[in-house]
Amino acid sequence: MKCKERQSVMDRIIVNANLAQLTAISRFVTSWARDAGFDEERIQDIELAVEELCTNIIQHGYSPGSSGTIEIRCEDEGEWGSIYILDRASHFDPCSWSSSPSRKDISTTKPGGRGIAIVNRLVDGLEYEENPDGGNCVRMIKKKQSN
Repeated sequence: MKCKERQSVMDRIIVNANLAQLTAISRFVTSWARDAGFDEERIQDIELAVEELCTNIIQHGYSPGSSGTIEIRCEDEGEWGSIYILDRASHFDPCSWSSSPSRKDISTTKPGGRGIAIVNRLVDGLEYEENPDGGNCVRMIKKKQSN
């Protein structure tokens, strides 16, 4: 995966890890996805998936009262796009998270316990790597057009 700083040009944004930054993050990924040629439905999928992962980082990754950042890198790869989300929060691999609860279990699942399952349904691929400098790097892969 491409978590280390790359030589190629990528669109990126670095924000403080707080909920007030979710709007800026959403605007950034939406603008990038539109410029890269994603269809509108897929842009909405990307926006929701990124918002969910960033919310998890803010609410669960960083210790209460601590400060940190979230970096979003977007890369156009022809028919596909990749969105990298990097942080220096506690290690957490969303790819190891169990699949979504069954419909029978939904009513007993704690609120907030279904976000990773939703992300997995919204993207075409999800990869995780511990950031070599500490923290996490998640890569979301999305095809631009549905076929």
